[in-house]
Formats: sequence, structure tokens, C-alpha cells
Amino acid sequence: MSDIRHKPFFNHNEAIDPLMVPLQSMMEIRLLGYRRMFPTQERFLICPDKQWNIDFYTENQLYRYGLYEKPMRELTSSYDMWDHLPYAPPEIYLHTRKKFGLAHGLHIVQQHENYSDTFVFATQPGNNQINNFYLNQKELFETFIRRFYKRMAPTLIDLATEKFALPQGTSFVSHPIQNLTPRQQECAQLLLDGLSAKEIARILQLSHRTVEFHIGIMKEKFGAKNRLNLIRLLSKI
Repeated sequence: MSDIRHKPFFNHNEAIDPLMVPLQSMMEIRLLGYRRMFPTQERFLICPDKQWNIDFYTENQLYRYGLYEKPMRELTSSYDMWDHLPYAPPEIYLHTRKKFGLAHGLHIVQQHENYSDTFVFATQPGNNQINNFYLNQKELFETFIRRFYKRMAPTLIDLATEKFALPQGTSFVSHPIQNLTPRQQECAQLLLDGLSAKEIARILQLSHRTVEFHIGIMKEKFGAKNRLNLIRLLSKI
């Protein structure tokens, strides 16, 4: 077993990229990563994008957040769109949007007897048709996963000997922003980008009054005295 502080992500761009061609050409979808987790909570990771490295993952402690960092026995097979989750773990998603310009993600969890596999896909912000695509093209993703297992079988066997563990004492961390809806999270990100309420309304195709309502709710949830205070609190995420 290797320690996460000394383990890089495994990049296999040449092997995975051809598998992604149908998804990329149809809706500009990218595979953010693949994780195999074992009952011991050890895991290994494959990340096609060389920009997403272990330093980014560990320095921001992203492993402490999210619906999918539960013990393996608590995970179930699922097909979850970020925009439709009861709440999205924003520490991960805001970082992903800000650093890589990706949003509207999809988690596919496949639970097996001795391990649990998670595939994470995403596309560019503002791709408003993507959730309908996710709903209507499940077979396309199932085909991708079957091809992934076939193409990557030798790699998966090799990486099973290179499992690593998270730092001792790691546990799921809650944050007030988890209570924000996906739409409020979009408003939060655009506020951090320096946009006004009118500009946010135009980008999200909402009324100015609706955006102001979302901002008011966020101020209440964060205990912010005003909009500037809210932006300062959001910037600390």
C-alpha cells in the first residue's frame, strides 16, 4: 500500500482518449476520472487529464468532501447528475469549475462484490442540454464502461497492486454551502467571478429578481451582512 502523499495519479491518455470520442464529439463530455475503492477504503485512481494531479486533490483536501467518499459498504450502484443531487458537494465542484472550466457532471457508481468503481464525467459550464443527454443516452455510457473495462483490463490489474490510503483520520466534512441548490451554487460561482446580479441573470437566463432572491438566501445561509461579505465568505472555499 502506498501513502497518498507519495502517490501520483496514473495518466493513461492514449488508452482512454479513443474511448471518449463518441461522448466528446456529441456533447463535448470529458472523463474527469475513474476510481476503484476497496472495502479497506484503499483505492487507485486513473485520470486522463494531466492537469488534475494529486497535489490539487490533496492540497485542497477534496477527498474530505462529497457523497462518494463514504465507506464502500455504504455505496450503491447509481447514475447521478450533479445538477439534480439534493445538494452537490460544492468544494469539489466549484474547484472543478474554477480550475478546469468544467461543470454539469455525472457520477456513475458500479458496485461489485469486492470493490466499487466510480466514473466521473463533466462538460463545459452552460451546456444546458447535457442533463437531457445524460438521461436519454445511458446506453452510450454503458457502452463506454464496457469498452473501458475491456481496454483497460491489464492496467486495472497492475494498479490493484498500487493501492493507496487517505490520510489517517479522514472523514466527511460538512460545510454551509452544501445547503445551496445547484442554481444557487451557479450564482455563487458567478459572484466570485465578479459579475453583477443583472449579468448573472442574463447568463443563467433568469430574471433579475430571481437572482436577487438566490443571493438573499445565500446571505442568510452564510450569515453574511451584505453582498460583499458574502463574496468574501465564498472566496474562502
